Formats: sequence, C-alpha cells, structure tokens
Amino acid sequence: MKVLFTFYVPSGGVDTLNRLRTAVLKRHGIEAHLLYLNTGSGLQNNSDTPIFTVSRDEDIHHLIHTQHYDAIIATSDIAMPGRLRGLGYTGRIIYEAQGLGTREQALETIQMAVPYLQAHCDAAVLPPTDHLLDMFIHICPWLHRFVISNMLDTDTFAPILVDTPPYPVLAWVGRLEHNKNWREYLTISSKIIKKNPKARLWLFHDPTLANPEDEVMFRHMLAEYGLEDRIGIFINVPHSQMPTFYSMIAASGASSCPLHCLKDSAMPSLKPSVVAARYSVRIRTVCVHLSHIIRLESSTRSAMSRQLSPKQRTL
Repeated sequence: MKVLFTFYVPSGGVDTLNRLRTAVLKRHGIEAHLLYLNTGSGLQNNSDTPIFTVSRDEDIHHLIHTQHYDAIIATSDIAMPGRLRGLGYTGRIIYEAQGLGTREQALETIQMAVPYLQAHCDAAVLPPTDHLLDMFIHICPWLHRFVISNMLDTDTFAPILVDTPPYPVLAWVGRLEHNKNWREYLTISSKIIKKNPKARLWLFHDPTLANPEDEVMFRHMLAEYGLEDRIGIFINVPHSQMPTFYSMIAASGASSCPLHCLKDSAMPSLKPSVVAARYSVRIRTVCVHLSHIIRLESSTRSAMSRQLSPKQRTL
C-alpha cells in the first residue's frame, strides 16, 4: 500500500507529525510519501522519506499518475481534494484537520470546506480536540471521522546528560504570530527576571513563518521590558538537536512556556505533541487551559495550565 500526505510547507508541527507517522507506517509495510507546495526549513530534518516540493498542476499530475497512490491525505488545504480530482486522481482522499487556527477560524474553514468534502473526500482525520470534533459532527455528520492523537517519539525526546546552563532558562518555541502567545511569554519572563535577575530567555522560531507585524511588536516589547540583552534567539534548530536543548532547559531548573493567545472566544492552535515533548524531557511547562492539554496534565506533575482573563485574550 502507498499513501501520500500533502501540506503547504515543511515546517512546524505538521512537518514533525509527517516525519513520525511516515516512519511508523513504513514499519507496518505502508509506503508513505510527502508532498509540499513550497520549500521550508523542515527539509533539513528529513531521513529517508520521499519528499516532493511541487505546486504546478502538471507536476502534481505527473506525481499521482506515476506513483499510483492508494490514498491521499490532504492536510488543512480545503482546495487540494478538488484539485486532485481535477487532475484525474480516483483513489481515496482523506481531509486532515490540522493547523486550522482559532475556534472561529476553524469554523470558517470547515464551513467553507463542506462542498469540497461532500464532492471529493471519503473521510476526515482530526486530533482529539473537542471543538474540532464537535464541528465535524454537527457540520459534516455524513463524513466518516477518524480521531487520532498527534505523535511523539519518546525514545528521541527523553532526558539526556548535558551541561547545565549557568542560569535558569525561560524558553518558548513557536511562530511569531497573533494566536501564539509570545506576548504573555515576554510578560511572564520580565516578572520572573525581576525576582531572579540571573534568568535568561531562549526563543526558538522560524523567521520565514513569522508575521511581520508580530516581529516588529516582538522587538518593541523586548526593548520595553529591557530584555534585549537577556534573550537568546535560536533560528531553525534541526529537530534532532531539540532534545539536547530541552534537556538543558530542564537541567537549568526553569521552565518552557508554549503559551498561545486567546482572542475573545477563540481557541488556540496549540498541539498536544508540543507540550508532550517538554513533559517527556521533564521540563516544567506552563500552557493555557485547553481540553486536549488537560489529558496530558492528568499523567504528569511537570505541567501547569492557566485560564486567560478577557483582557489577556485581547492582547
């Protein structure tokens, strides 16, 4: 059996998820390929999975008619199923709901996707996120649903012996955009540093995916809080090196803050695997209070979630 996963760009959580699941599928005799419409920093992390980075119809047509995939999983892109059918693909198409953003953004996307799902898709796969499951049940009751938790390689993401940093590390990993709460990370860190001046910030991100307005605001807030000389910014760190950094953060005795921002009644797009990776390396972790994160908290004592106030949701 041969399957293809499609997505916009090889970066972030979907890139990690694709590498993990293609490896697992291979162990079970299923050949999995990846199609990205654009290049991205995640290409540096690939092992032996066939990856294609093409976006032209003629190139995608050539791919699907030479590889003869039994099924294609289209992640996030609601236009891809129809595009595949238009290019002559007759196999099974599964739509995957990943990275749909806030609750309002997810609702808008799923409502827009209804005609495409009805016309072209055989099923949908989604993570165990309450609001996504509720939307698919009520908006697309006719569509087969497969609820699958995001994956984590606990063999790779495990504590390792490292040199302990000479200061407590306050870390954040994510994209600089409005629904990733880097603002609260800076606010919390500035207050911690007032009590413990030795603490330092480590921020990991991919600048090619950052929102330009958020980047400007980020620099402004760094200066406002006086943190410019207290932060280390790590760009496009290979996935294989992250367990080392996480182990150093854990050894420093501080915490990692994968905090995502809530705006009005919005739900953030924080993936459980992001938090689980910290848990696995024993980092004390702070995150917003979400249904799919609560499931992880129940099995660890290294996590704390918190509700954001209405004022914080509009930051």
